[in-house]
Amino acid sequence: MTRCIKKPLRRCARWQDTANATGRISDTKPGRRHPSRWSAPCRTLGLDNQGVNFDLANLILYGKANPVDAIELLGPYVQGIHAKDGLWPTNPSELGQEVSIGKVRWIFPRIIRRLKELNYRGAVTIEREISGPQQVEDVRAAKVYLEKLIG
Repeated sequence: MTRCIKKPLRRCARWQDTANATGRISDTKPGRRHPSRWSAPCRTLGLDNQGVNFDLANLILYGKANPVDAIELLGPYVQGIHAKDGLWPTNPSELGQEVSIGKVRWIFPRIIRRLKELNYRGAVTIEREISGPQQVEDVRAAKVYLEKLIG
């Protein structure tokens, strides 16, 4: 097993021991890392209380993965979803740009469809990292958009 996998496995095992001892579920958020870095520990450890807090836009904003592809790796472990949208970085030294949900039209319909196939029943938390009236407007529009997709 490679060193890049051993370290996260040891870290996850420690988290799981603590979570098990206290009756909790442990979620990881793979936004800054490639989804395979998180799916490997989940598969290898095989613990019922290990999950992923799936932040779709962070995968894009950090230029790490296409969320539609990532859901194939992480889908069975998804415990919660951060509903946020973004555009890919155009400069490798900068993050991509967060945009209102639905602006990148192909992501959410495919993600929601796949999560339904996986029988996902967890929360979908709308996230918009701006402030002021535009944030409120975007969150309300996102709620309507996602409710139509979820059904």
